Amino acid sequence: MDLMQIKIFAMVAVNGLAVGSIYALLALGFVVIYKATETFNFAQGEVMMCGAYIAILLSNALTPALGIVAAFMITFVVASVATSLLAAFCEMTIVRPMLGKPVLSVIMVTIGLASVLSGGVELIWGPAELPFYSPFKDVPFIILGVPIAEVRLYTIIISFLFMGGFFFFF
Repeated sequence: MDLMQIKIFAMVAVNGLAVGSIYALLALGFVVIYKATETFNFAQGEVMMCGAYIAILLSNALTPALGIVAAFMITFVVASVATSLLAAFCEMTIVRPMLGKPVLSVIMVTIGLASVLSGGVELIWGPAELPFYSPFKDVPFIILGVPIAEVRLYTIIISFLFMGGFFFFF
């Protein structure tokens, strides 16, 4: 292998680590929900998707007035709270009443909730891709001669911090 192939491999490995760390956080969410309620909530991804669309809406509204960094911080906090409230509402009104019911019934209800949330997002925002103002620079970091996108590096760091915090908490 020559140097260029090693750099390409390193870039692909870092990108894979970034995407994998996001999947690890999602899996951790499934575990936490299951351990807390002993139910499988297949609507978890759609609840997170609703939070992402709320973040896009806020970011696009706030960035022109406040700038990217301030808008991103406010968007992060407000979208996190809104997503938490949506998740709590869904859990209290839809999932909790299903506790003690047959497992298949709970699974079907959460799949139905996922469909409703997905359809609601498409109804409100449409099927088109929406722009999102990012506070991350387009210029990559160069680590050991390998260019790594700033967003990927922060994704890996923050994911590992959350996973480490979860490990120490439990």
